[in-house]
Amino acid sequence: MCKKQEILEKYFPGYEFRDIQAQAIDKVIASQSTMCLMPTGGGKSLIFQVAGLTLNKITIVISPLIALMDQQVDRLVKEQGIDAICLSGKGNQDLYNLLRDIDFSEGGKFIFMSPEKAAFDGYIEYLLKQNRDYVGLIVLDEAHCVSQWGHSFRPAYKVVPQFLDRAFGSFGWPKVIALTATLNPRDREEICRDFRIDPKDIIESPSLLRDNLQLTVETLADEAAKKIRLKEILQNYRLNQEGNPNKIIVYTHRKSGKYGTRAFAQEYQEEGWNCDYFDADLPDNRKDEVLKSFETGQTDIIFSTNAFGMGIDIPDIRVVIHYLIPESIEQYYQEVGRAGRDGYPAFGHLLYSEKNISVRQDMLKSSFPKLEEIQNACLSSPLAIQGGKPISSLSPLLDFPEKSSLMMIFYELIERGFIKVLVKGIRRIACFTPYQNSDFSEFTQFEQASKPGLMLQIVHKMGQSLTSVTDKLYEAFTQRQTRLTSAPEKVVFYEYPNKPSEKEIEEIAKSFDEKRQAKLEAFQQLVALVEANSDPTAAICKHLGIQMESRDS
Repeated sequence: MCKKQEILEKYFPGYEFRDIQAQAIDKVIASQSTMCLMPTGGGKSLIFQVAGLTLNKITIVISPLIALMDQQVDRLVKEQGIDAICLSGKGNQDLYNLLRDIDFSEGGKFIFMSPEKAAFDGYIEYLLKQNRDYVGLIVLDEAHCVSQWGHSFRPAYKVVPQFLDRAFGSFGWPKVIALTATLNPRDREEICRDFRIDPKDIIESPSLLRDNLQLTVETLADEAAKKIRLKEILQNYRLNQEGNPNKIIVYTHRKSGKYGTRAFAQEYQEEGWNCDYFDADLPDNRKDEVLKSFETGQTDIIFSTNAFGMGIDIPDIRVVIHYLIPESIEQYYQEVGRAGRDGYPAFGHLLYSEKNISVRQDMLKSSFPKLEEIQNACLSSPLAIQGGKPISSLSPLLDFPEKSSLMMIFYELIERGFIKVLVKGIRRIACFTPYQNSDFSEFTQFEQASKPGLMLQIVHKMGQSLTSVTDKLYEAFTQRQTRLTSAPEKVVFYEYPNKPSEKEIEEIAKSFDEKRQAKLEAFQQLVALVEANSDPTAAICKHLGIQMESRDS
């Protein structure tokens, strides 16, 4: 019996490899890096779980949503008895203590993190650098987010390769597997280039579209007609044939306004519907509550933005309704595919009015910074003022509140070489306190060099590098020479010696314009599909290059 089969039987009793799972696992083990495309609900998680256990090293899983990571960790630990932790959604003090307790030399562990943790957290990077030989696999779960989100509101995705370079060395990466349901040719090329995946190592399921999904597109006169039709559909699917409530997701794709997640949830709750809402502004603990309530059937309907449901293993969702047209055929496919993962008949309804075109176009246009924003960020606050010093520091998640465009510009400047990241560290050392028996005597010298405990003052007065002082602090904590008495204030130390010229700023703006235009063109492809009044299933198959007859094979 081969090792992957032994792993499957030991940790996943009752499961059998299906579709391309076994083939993908073999390719991960044999190849440096792999991309695997399988239908939504096709069992992509089992691929990296079995592959990681077969390699018997640490597996790092980079995933977009805390709720998704928490669910996967919970199942690995409780159902399979596998060691797994999620680093996202925890306070800095708890996170550091959790990381320090990891025994990297013991294989078969899974560590889940968001791209933001990879981009901003220096202690994670330090520990991986020290234990690089024990890490066997990097997983990009829901890999389409790299190209579909990395250029706009999740720019941290685009610096994950730099994180891997810093942690493992440019030529020392562990094996990488990118998992997703579908990618257009441009996005495939981008992810393969960023993560050094040879196109010959792309493995694709012959059945990317599940045949239990019945898709319907309805064109309606206006928003009032759409709202009436939404209630009709919800009423039609409210109960199944046994008289039990169906699980339904309604994608409003907006948080606020009268057609947003919260307004719809409140309206339907007042009418006696068992529903709730989910969007990015919900606290993490509430997101978990909403997910678990929906998963267990306590909540029947979720009004949501596109964040809900991605990768979540809830097999018995019966209906997905799009109240606002998605931004691309790929997004539509991803979201509607969250229904019917159990193989039973499921339904997708897309409600469309001409007003939706301008609404969605406005959302796409505003998702990228414009020339004036780039000029202000490059030549004035916050980047340029801080950049006037030889070394500056910032905490991207704190210094850019509700201003993702500034973060996008910051990482664009990194990618183009204008900003050089020196260290991902901490702003002050006061969060650490040596134990009484500690032999970390240099800590006292650090304190004397700066009464406020500021790192930049310490390295200046001590004549040491930021990297050296940061590593000493991390090492002392790891070796239990010090402990945390408060949460570390994480920052990125960087140099910004040469601001871009006006011409270079215009080139940056042109780059963002091209990304904006690509999004708009992808949206127009979906609009054309809708307005052609054609079979959406056939249109999706054609767009994705899927042969219709392969769906029945």
